Amino acid sequence: METCQTSAQRLDLEGNPCGEVTSEQALYATEQLAKRKVQKEA
Repeated sequence: METCQTSAQRLDLEGNPCGEVTSEQALYATEQLAKRKVQKEA
């Protein structure tokens, strides 16, 4: 996973649509990905 999109379709574990990604969720995910990338490079 490299990026997150606001308003992207969420899928449940069976692949069924179950809502959209909010801007807050996308921001949080982007921050977490950046932290992991820094840890991985260290």
